[in-house]
Amino acid sequence: MLTLALSTLSTPWPLSGSVWGLVLLIGYRLVRTGWWPERYGETPRCAKCGYILLNNESGVCPECGMDLTTAFCMRLGERPRRPVQMVVGVLLGLLALGALGSVVFHTVEWYHFRPAGWLVRDLQSGNAGDVTRAWGELERRRKVSGSSYLSGDVEQKLIGVALAEQARPVLGPVGQELIDYLGETYLAGKLTKEQGDLFLGQTVVLTTLSVRPTAVLGERLDFFVQGQRRLPKIPGNANWRLSSELPLATLEDRSSPGGPISTTRPPGGRGGGSREGSGIESIMGSIYAGGNGKMTLETSTLVGISAGPLSHTMANNTLYVDRKFTLSAEVRVVGHVSELITMIDNPMLLPRIQQSIAIAQAKKSQDGARPSLLVEFKVDAPPINIAFDVFCREYGIDERIGSIAIGKGSQGTFTTDPGHGIAWSTSRIGLVLRSSDSVAHLAGDLTPIWKGEIVFENVEVGK
Repeated sequence: MLTLALSTLSTPWPLSGSVWGLVLLIGYRLVRTGWWPERYGETPRCAKCGYILLNNESGVCPECGMDLTTAFCMRLGERPRRPVQMVVGVLLGLLALGALGSVVFHTVEWYHFRPAGWLVRDLQSGNAGDVTRAWGELERRRKVSGSSYLSGDVEQKLIGVALAEQARPVLGPVGQELIDYLGETYLAGKLTKEQGDLFLGQTVVLTTLSVRPTAVLGERLDFFVQGQRRLPKIPGNANWRLSSELPLATLEDRSSPGGPISTTRPPGGRGGGSREGSGIESIMGSIYAGGNGKMTLETSTLVGISAGPLSHTMANNTLYVDRKFTLSAEVRVVGHVSELITMIDNPMLLPRIQQSIAIAQAKKSQDGARPSLLVEFKVDAPPINIAFDVFCREYGIDERIGSIAIGKGSQGTFTTDPGHGIAWSTSRIGLVLRSSDSVAHLAGDLTPIWKGEIVFENVEVGK
């Protein structure tokens, strides 16, 4: 019986409830018939007090004085109680009640009755399972009860939790959902002015200007303005969107007034209107390196946050944030790449460098309508930093097809640039690896590098 009780804990309610209801009914029946069994025999007894009325001729019960001449004044037979049967019935009843209670306990979702304030506290527990469960329950209540599912003080606590989550560098398991909730409450006018300003101020924060620390005079210098995006992701019928514009970037010498300056003004207009939700916000720009020596790159980025009806345009959106982020970074500009890259002329390293470079394959490749040459190099632990331009040599003519750049002791695989369109007429070619300070510079100022040339003769070109 105990085994049956335990096994039904995982049994669906209709089956387990019926089984234990029947057991409870049997237990009740045993107790009932054990305490009040059927009469048997012909012994007369007083119907009121049960006194034995054998040989009574007075017509009155000597025990209670009941008139024995009236109808239903006597009962015939004995009712012997059965204590063992009653004990068995009581035990069955207790077991059935315990099992039914357990079934009810495991069937009812008691978390639905958890106070809302406790659910908000669970959101701060740090346990992913508890956080997800608490938010799911809050969402269930919102769908059932509408906007009135939280009292005023509990709603303020939830807003505080959501604002703290929005500010985190890494969102938790329901981080985006909490930010969506903030977007809904903001549009519904439930945030205080301070809360609204904080919410909007945390939607996008640009903090980093990434750029190469060195540049060669006249080359294009790419840079990235990066930060954190914490926007609602289409909550309800409002589409939150981010637009960004990089109207100005300058590269100037601030060490002396009136020093060299480079300025770029990318095409006007704001882009990124479809960006929403949370993630890393990255805006790319470029400027041509000017000046000489230590220069300061400064960027001005305009960011707009708006919300409006779901559509492909932002014409009907309301602009809530229009902010400007100014960031700067130091860049060293030199006149020639040789000022950045040191080249080591050591012919004794040639055998070891040759040994570290292997041609994995060389074959014909098709890039659109024209053929090209695909060469794959495998580099394994060169004894010094290397940076090469790769050339295909045929009939004494060298044509560049790619590059290799790797640090000392490292491993890597390099393939030629696709679509270079070199036409060759033989099944064997020469491959030339020629040291290049420009390749080293583009690889992140890999320096010092080995200076020299490596030639692979009669390389077979497969199909």
